[in-house]
Amino acid sequence: MNATQSVMFQLARRLKRAFQIPVLAVALAIAIPSHAQSYPAKPLHLIVGFAPGGLVDIVARAIQPKLQLSLGQPILIENQAGGGGTVAEATLAKSAPDGYTLLMSADSPPANMHLFRNLSYDLLRDLRAVSMLVRVPLTLLVHPSVPAANMQEFIAYARSKNGAVNFASPASGTNGHL
Repeated sequence: MNATQSVMFQLARRLKRAFQIPVLAVALAIAIPSHAQSYPAKPLHLIVGFAPGGLVDIVARAIQPKLQLSLGQPILIENQAGGGGTVAEATLAKSAPDGYTLLMSADSPPANMHLFRNLSYDLLRDLRAVSMLVRVPLTLLVHPSVPAANMQEFIAYARSKNGAVNFASPASGTNGHL
């Protein structure tokens, strides 16, 4: 018996006398070494909540090589476009909670929980934000013939057209939509 084991057994005897805990249980709790696994031990799956070639996909593919190098494991990218990111969010929510499935999304998840009533997941319970990777400014552009030099003038112009002004957005709940 080495000195460490001797100290553990002495501690176990004292705890047994003090708390009436069986010696074996205390000895096992103290003596069993922790076998931490290194992370990651296998490839990671990065779900992109939007179509290939879009901004979110471009960012995912830009960080993939350095992330792979840093973690020492492949990063497999899978695009799951649809529903303003809700398809990808649902996939993440259903995945094993082991840190091997990640989601690259835009800023839509918080809006989605208010826009879609029948989501198969609870954003606040099932998903966790880990990091903000980029900030992208939004710009409203109009044709030079539109008589608006600022947002107030554009809103007044749009109201005067009684619903005739159209806009495009990537999906419901995204910044472009809001």
